[in-house]
Amino acid sequence: MRFGALQVLVLFGWMTCSTFRVESLGVFDLAENERPVLFPIIFYGSNAIVLPNTRFKDLEKGTSEEVHAKRFISCIPRMVLSFMFYDVYCKDDSRLERIFVREMGRYMERISEEALSVYAKGRKTFGELLLMVYDRLFECDVRDRNRRMTILGRRLIEEADKMMDDIGDDIDVEEREEREDFCSVIKERGEKCCNVERWRRIVRAESVVCDASASLYSKLPEEELLGLLAEGCTKKILKKKGLSEEELSEKGYLEHNIIDTGLFLDTYDKHGSEVVKEIVRQMMLGKDGREIDSKYVEKVVRVVDERRRRRELEASRHAAELLGEELSGKKSKGKAKGKKSKRKSGGGG
Repeated sequence: MRFGALQVLVLFGWMTCSTFRVESLGVFDLAENERPVLFPIIFYGSNAIVLPNTRFKDLEKGTSEEVHAKRFISCIPRMVLSFMFYDVYCKDDSRLERIFVREMGRYMERISEEALSVYAKGRKTFGELLLMVYDRLFECDVRDRNRRMTILGRRLIEEADKMMDDIGDDIDVEEREEREDFCSVIKERGEKCCNVERWRRIVRAESVVCDASASLYSKLPEEELLGLLAEGCTKKILKKKGLSEEELSEKGYLEHNIIDTGLFLDTYDKHGSEVVKEIVRQMMLGKDGREIDSKYVEKVVRVVDERRRRRELEASRHAAELLGEELSGKKSKGKAKGKKSKRKSGGGG
């Protein structure tokens, strides 16, 4: 059994759309301060079929893109949970899997149904929909006793206590320690489920990423947009697995990156949305989020400040030119009036 390992899930579907399933693409370990973030863009192969600001009505009806988008969105809750739940979910233990299915299975199905319904009715952009899924899954503003994640956490803690009580006196020291360590890990996972502030930070980080992505895709020129996420983390993993272009064209996925959530949110609070938007842009262009530290943030701050300074200078120069043209126009009008007045005066003599 592995703990603290991120499973990257993709939606796999034949182009005929007759078969879809979610499969594990890769597993790798993360540091305690590292968390994944998802970019609100649905890729199918190398093509982005849904962008942050895409609404359902923007998809051409009857096309494969529309069908892929609907099928993909119905699987998003499970994909989000796989990215964010990697250090909570306990695979390969039937008792714990039963608890997870009992407490989260039907709840996740309802979120999937709601997400697809909301998007199909055109009520949200895809970026807004992704955030809605985060809000529904982690319920950071729901009363603790009714919060699904808290209920799951309590069940895990209860099961860990029960497993601890079931450890017999007739086993050797090494096996006892192994079982006790396992129970302690399960209890810790349950406590993480109950830690609302932890999930609140995760949801907030994703919100910042979605807002920055939406802003970038609405303002950047087309030639720059083509470079964003041309080869992000997920696509690199797919290529490392040796997939051919034909096999890649049958994979649907959300791109992701790994960041220090605390540093990311501190940067947003201290330097604002423009600096964070530049960091998100750099990650979309291929920057490994795990390489982003305080020194890199300061470098980005300087770049953004210089860009802002040039923008302000250009605005001042433009304003001065407009003022000069306005004054010049007034002078010309004044001279014309003066000449007209003299002609009238001369005619009267």
